[in-house]
Amino acid sequence: MRKYIRILIISVALLFSVFVSVNFNPKKAFAKEDLYVRDWTIYAALKENGDLKITEDISYEFNEKFNGIYRYIDLNETYSITDIVVKEIESGKLKNFALKEKAKNGDEGVYTVEKKKDKTIIKIFSPSNDEVKTFRISYIINNAATKYNDTGELYYKFLDKDNETFIENFTVYIDLPFDDGSDRVKIFAHGPSNGTINKIDGTYNTLRYQLKTTNVESNTHIETRLLFPPEYIRESTNIVNKDRYQEILAEETALQKISEQQRIKKEFKKVLLGRISLIISSISIFVFIVIWVICRRKVEQDTVNRVYKDIPEDCTPALAAYITGLSINANIFFATVLDLFCKGYLKIKRSKDNKEASINDNFIIYKTKDADNTLLHHERYFMTWLFNDLGDGNSVCLKDIENYSRQSPQKFNKAMMTWKNKIKEEAFRRGYFDNSKSVHGLVLITLSVACIILGFITVINKNIIGLFDLAAGIVLLIYGLCLFYRLSYKGYILCRKWKGFTRYMKQLKPNLSAEDVADPLDKSLIYALGFGILKKDILSLGHDFYTEDGWLFWYVLFADTSSNTFSESINNSFADNSSYVGSFSDGGGGGIGGGGTGGF
Repeated sequence: MRKYIRILIISVALLFSVFVSVNFNPKKAFAKEDLYVRDWTIYAALKENGDLKITEDISYEFNEKFNGIYRYIDLNETYSITDIVVKEIESGKLKNFALKEKAKNGDEGVYTVEKKKDKTIIKIFSPSNDEVKTFRISYIINNAATKYNDTGELYYKFLDKDNETFIENFTVYIDLPFDDGSDRVKIFAHGPSNGTINKIDGTYNTLRYQLKTTNVESNTHIETRLLFPPEYIRESTNIVNKDRYQEILAEETALQKISEQQRIKKEFKKVLLGRISLIISSISIFVFIVIWVICRRKVEQDTVNRVYKDIPEDCTPALAAYITGLSINANIFFATVLDLFCKGYLKIKRSKDNKEASINDNFIIYKTKDADNTLLHHERYFMTWLFNDLGDGNSVCLKDIENYSRQSPQKFNKAMMTWKNKIKEEAFRRGYFDNSKSVHGLVLITLSVACIILGFITVINKNIIGLFDLAAGIVLLIYGLCLFYRLSYKGYILCRKWKGFTRYMKQLKPNLSAEDVADPLDKSLIYALGFGILKKDILSLGHDFYTEDGWLFWYVLFADTSSNTFSESINNSFADNSSYVGSFSDGGGGGIGGGGTGGF
């Protein structure tokens, strides 16, 4: 139980970290983007003739190689853009870029302007990679403001929904040509909910407003709508003989009302989801506790913690490894070979008759007798696979096994999966696994799916309570899956005994006499090998103590990983294949302008 409580606490902590990162700094929450805008500052000054003079300072962070950046501005046929100038701000100094009719990738210090029916595209050629650059783009939007009988209106979109580049900081300064203290100056802004509008001190009797927002995701629009006395743009030729002041106020009031309704709806949804999530997670945890109590094994701690010096049960090394949840690897393969060696079904010989294993040696496994019914199913399959599939029917070279695993990895992996399934079948035949708790597992998995989906939806709606649903769902899913592959009481006790055996073997320092080496009856070293425990201590006895007719010789040769082809061939056969087999166990949008930016 304590293990699952730890998983629950860790899950909540990790999910909370992700939640905070996403909601407070989404840019840093995910992998670094190839290109993003660090800072985008716009200075927009409205002139008395209704033109809007704009200067944009945009700082880009290039994390990959780019030829430059582009800035496109959306305008309909009623408006036009002139006086486009591009510069780079470098160490506080301005570097002029030259306007070219055409340019190609790799050019530097130039820009092009392509005007289409409803869009102007400015391409700035400045090859960049792993650096930050700031460009200043200046231009004039002609007749940006409209002069009505009772009001002047500037309805301008600084960023369009088509923009695909993340912006960390976005600031707009808007200057009106006069500041006569009129109460008919109204400003509205449409865009992200975290945006702010501030009135700040202007210069030379002008009125300045600041629009500011942060962490602007792609496909987000930002626009402003300013109302002011028509005298502010007395020289404008964009005149509409119509009263619009009250009508525009009504439009913006309606938008604000809709926005407020949406905010209230979102808040209600957020609270409701939070309450439902809390109820579901509480019910799920209660069900988890009940099922855990029902499925809990009552085992004496002495049985769990005891160290076992002898082999707990007469089974194969592969079966012992499967019970404890190990993966198929070179150690289990060779432990099986040595176990069959002991039983008299095979022998190992070297192709060259010399004592030392050299880099060019090849080793051959010979079948000494056919597999019979005294062997288990997975042992008989192993013999067939080894000699008939990998060898010539009577023998197989280690180099052939290594080459086969490299040249036909799918067939090799499929054979290993079949071997694993045979081992699994034997484990079930012996009653090591219990399927009676699958219904409980299905209940927990069903609840976990509900928790994870509901928690995900709740978190998207920015309610932190959803994290508890997600964490509870993870715990329920893990435990539910475990109940489908649950060891029986017999299998659990045996698993603990094998783990007690491995603890003993890890501490053991073999003290073998010459008689032990000549006729090694205890196969503990073979089983320990299956668990990845190699006793290199016995290497100190020297090769003269061993004979090739005994399995201990080949155990020593496999344990001696210092540049011999015997261990290399076996390990290389499984180096790239074990992972395949797996384990044993808001409104607006009517303003002119807009556009966005990106790299090319």
